[in-house]
Amino acid sequence: MGDWSKVISKFYRLKLTDELHAFVKALPVRNLHESQVGDSIYVANGELCVGHTYYPVGVRVWFQHGRVVAQVKSPQAFLSVFVDPFDPLETAEKVKQATAKLAC
Repeated sequence: MGDWSKVISKFYRLKLTDELHAFVKALPVRNLHESQVGDSIYVANGELCVGHTYYPVGVRVWFQHGRVVAQVKSPQAFLSVFVDPFDPLETAEKVKQATAKLAC
C-alpha cells in the first residue's frame, strides 16, 4: 500500500471519529494517551482495569485487508482481544467480558 496507507488511515480516522470516541469511552481503561503511529487509524496506551488492579494496555484500530479491525492488548494481564471487523460498542463489550473472566 505504501504511502497511500497513511492517507487511507487518516480518512478512516476522520470518518470514524464518533465511533472511536464511543469505543474509548466504553472501555474499562484509565489514563489513555493517544499516540498516532504510522498507518494506524487509532493508537493509544493506558491502564486496563481487571478487578481492582490496573495493567498497562495498548489499543489499536487499523485498516487491514479492506476492513477496519481493532486490538486491545495487555500482556501483563494476559489479555488480547482482536476484533474483525471493528464495531466500537461490540469490541468494548468483548474487552469487558474478557477482563471480567480474568478478574475471577
